Amino acid sequence: MYQLTLNRKAVFMLGMLDFVSVYASWIDRLERKIYGVKPGVYIEEQKVGGFLPEELEVVLDELVIRYREMPRNPYLDRETGEIIPAKYGVEVDVPATYRAVFNAPPHARVRVITKGIPPLHTAKELEELNRQIGYFHTWFYGSWQRHENISLALLSINNQIVWPGETFSFNEVVGPRTPERGYRKAPVIGGDGLGFGGGVCQVSTTLYNTVLDAGLEVVERHPHSSRVPYVAPGMDATVVFGAQDFRFRNNTNHPVIIKAGISRGKISVHIIGK
Repeated sequence: MYQLTLNRKAVFMLGMLDFVSVYASWIDRLERKIYGVKPGVYIEEQKVGGFLPEELEVVLDELVIRYREMPRNPYLDRETGEIIPAKYGVEVDVPATYRAVFNAPPHARVRVITKGIPPLHTAKELEELNRQIGYFHTWFYGSWQRHENISLALLSINNQIVWPGETFSFNEVVGPRTPERGYRKAPVIGGDGLGFGGGVCQVSTTLYNTVLDAGLEVVERHPHSSRVPYVAPGMDATVVFGAQDFRFRNNTNHPVIIKAGISRGKISVHIIGK
């Protein structure tokens, strides 16, 4: 009798579970029919017919990542100084795409609706820069390897734009001074013998003095461990990639442009503003 009672209870529970499962499935189908996307609808190549709002949101989140293109501010060609116009970015218009999917008739194919992301700055801001606000020069000395290192660093900072409120990092812009990037071994100040990128500190020093002349805010600067021959004492700025940087902030209301080069032994850095 006890065994029979257990079996009856088990059968009853199994029946209840089956009923609950059928009921839940029926409720799910009903919800999808009332609240879901119409049958057979696609967005791009993704079938979303019958999707509930929260399920469609997951699909849209993936499309947001796939379609996003960040805007690009205008910049200068490193060698020619030509202004390269700004470029709008792209992002998915989620509310508009969401509505388009839910308003679509059965078996429709919906395209993602996008909108432009404007860049923060325009070419016009650069076109208005026509005044030299800072200048400094130093004289080159040393080997051809040192000359090559200096030329590479000058090319890196030449035609760099520093936007209002932005901080310029010498190490970030110039990058590591490695043989793979064309840097040679040359004497280094305060070091033991030769080092890759020897001479680059003369570029950071020349830039430092130009920044002072322009009245921009110096954020980070380190002196050499011994006096350098190309500037007065206390007016140098050493740089070591990954350790010591030279940084300044554009504390004006308009962008500034760095112009840098070497000609007939003269290392010149100009800062152009408004």
